[in-house]
Amino acid sequence: MDSKMFKKRAELLAQRLAGRPVEIRWQHPPYAEALGCAIKTRDGEAVAYITPTWDEPNKVYRTYLHEMAHLRLHWDVMPKTNHADQPSGSMAGGGSTQLGNIIHRPIEDEADALKADWMAHAENNTWRPSDPNECLKALMDWLPTEFKAAIEKAVTHALEKALKGKSK
Repeated sequence: MDSKMFKKRAELLAQRLAGRPVEIRWQHPPYAEALGCAIKTRDGEAVAYITPTWDEPNKVYRTYLHEMAHLRLHWDVMPKTNHADQPSGSMAGGGSTQLGNIIHRPIEDEADALKADWMAHAENNTWRPSDPNECLKALMDWLPTEFKAAIEKAVTHALEKALKGKSK
């Protein structure tokens, strides 16, 4: 994969996906066990960390979409933090822990659902669905009204899934 082209497309598309300007940092996030994270800075700015594992381009693509989904869906409830000021890998957390899964699972499910909708659209509207660069290009061509419908569908899907889990 052409990592320079991917980064350029990802940076151009970020505001459209996240619904706000985003600074993308192509480095390991402050959380030691995470591949990516979305942060609201103390100044109220959006920062997304994406670990650039270019030997696994689909992992970079999925992480990017997941973090953009968090910024789109959860911005209003994200606390302002100084985490963006911390060195890569310097903070505990970010991985799958039992407590973390209990507290954050619905939020992660929502982001995963929106990511899945975006990926499905991209894969269905490109001639090379296995190429993350081509998938980003397909997302760049997507109409904004379709984004809104995908977001509503993802939130509904995540809520339904959470309710089913509570009824068990």
